[in-house]
Amino acid sequence: MANQNICNAKRTLIVFIKSPVPGDVKTRLIPFLTSTEAAELYKCFVVDTLRTLLQITAPLRLLVAYQLQSKAADLGWLGMKNPPEFFKQEGRSLGEKLIHAFGVAFGRGSQQVVIIGSDSPTVPKAYIEQAFGALSGADVVLGPALDGGYYLIGLSRPCLKLFEDVCWSTDHVFERTARNAESQGYTLRVLPSHYDIDTIEDVAMLRHDLAKDAQAAPTTRKYLDQLTRSNPALGTLKTATG
Repeated sequence: MANQNICNAKRTLIVFIKSPVPGDVKTRLIPFLTSTEAAELYKCFVVDTLRTLLQITAPLRLLVAYQLQSKAADLGWLGMKNPPEFFKQEGRSLGEKLIHAFGVAFGRGSQQVVIIGSDSPTVPKAYIEQAFGALSGADVVLGPALDGGYYLIGLSRPCLKLFEDVCWSTDHVFERTARNAESQGYTLRVLPSHYDIDTIEDVAMLRHDLAKDAQAAPTTRKYLDQLTRSNPALGTLKTATG
């Protein structure tokens, strides 16, 4: 289990999580999945993501940046005996939310802060460990996503101009952020690519990966198997590359 309760940890790992309200999460999976199925699948992503993070043995503080709603105003839906500490996401754009989250962590004395999303349940633990290692010699670390965004971002100091003129939810997010790092003189390290689960083609890629690794994302695997039994078309999905 990660040492998230060590008060003097200089490393902070933040995971961005949304309330799993049907119709508000994983909407691009609808109508192939119902809104309830999409929300339940997202809950599985979160559970498996946290499972991966809690396996990191290096001293760090684990926090959740939570986009909450009145229907799920705490993390009780995770079913965890001791759910992680969370704070409310603040800001209109993703950039503003990232700036706020980094500010929370640096304001608590952290020297290295890594943020990941909760849409990549198969992200290797090693990538996150590599991110912290990279921050020992870099200002910024990015984990590029296959859709042009990034599944991970880390800073070793506040870099407030990193998100200037970034058009969020486009396929240029990683490119623009990396360009900003270069133009502002921030030292940048780039991790191996991975992917977020946003579309039904991404679900096909996820199923393909789970078939190769029997240990990965067990909660997601179990729910996808259940969905496939009730909707056999899931088993015939093709990835974006065929």
